[in-house]
Amino acid sequence: MLCIPERLTEMSHPLIRDIYRKQDYRDARRQMVLVIQTNSKRSQWMDLLTDLNDLSKTASKKLGPFERIDIVCAE
Repeated sequence: MLCIPERLTEMSHPLIRDIYRKQDYRDARRQMVLVIQTNSKRSQWMDLLTDLNDLSKTASKKLGPFERIDIVCAE
C-alpha cells in the first residue's frame, strides 16, 4: 500500500518550511503523524513551540486527526 503524505499548503509560519501528515507503522500499528519541517536553528524553536498549539489545531482541521507531532530540521 502506497502512503502519500498529505501536505498543508494553506498555512504559513516564518519558521516552517513544510508541514504534512503521514502514516507511520511502528509496533505493528498505524499511527497518523504531523510532521513539521523547519530550517531554523534549535535556538529559535521556542517561538515554534509557543505557536504549536494553534498550528496543531489548524492542521487537524485541514488534514484530519493525528496522534503525534514530529519536528525535524530540514537542513
